[in-house]
Amino acid sequence: LFAVRFDARRLETSGRPVAVLEGVRYEAQNGGTLMTLAADGTLLYVPGLPASEERHLAWMDPSGERARIGGAPRFFHEPRLDPRGDRVAVHVGPTDAGDVWLQDTARASLSQLTFGMRPRRPVWSRDGRRVVVGAPGADGALGGR
Repeated sequence: LFAVRFDARRLETSGRPVAVLEGVRYEAQNGGTLMTLAADGTLLYVPGLPASEERHLAWMDPSGERARIGGAPRFFHEPRLDPRGDRVAVHVGPTDAGDVWLQDTARASLSQLTFGMRPRRPVWSRDGRRVVVGAPGADGALGGR
C-alpha cells in the first residue's frame, strides 16, 4: 500500500509515493484493495494471501522463536515428528496429490516414502520404525495403508 501527498482543494497529488504497508490483499480482477480508512486515520485491512504455498519446516521453541530446518521450500502439509524427534514424515505436494517424504531434521535431507498413492495423514509407529498413511481407495474414501 502506497501513500502520496494529496491536495484536496486542487485535486492533485505531489511528491513521490511512499510504501506505508505491505501485504494488503487485493482483487486481481479489478485492482481493488480490501481495506478501509476511518475518519480518525485508523486503517483496517485484510492481509494478503501468500504468493506461494511453498514453505520451510521450522522448529519453534516455547518462547515463540523459530529456527528453520534447512532445505528448499516446498508444498509441505501434515508434518508429523517421529518419537525421537530426528525425522519428520510430511506430505509434499499439492493437497490433492503429492507423496509422503521423510525429512531428517539434522541433515535437512528428504527421502521419498510413498510413490503415487495420494497419501494423507502420516502417523509414526510408537517405535519410530514405520509410518502409516491414509490413501484413497477405488471409491475415493480414505483408508489406512
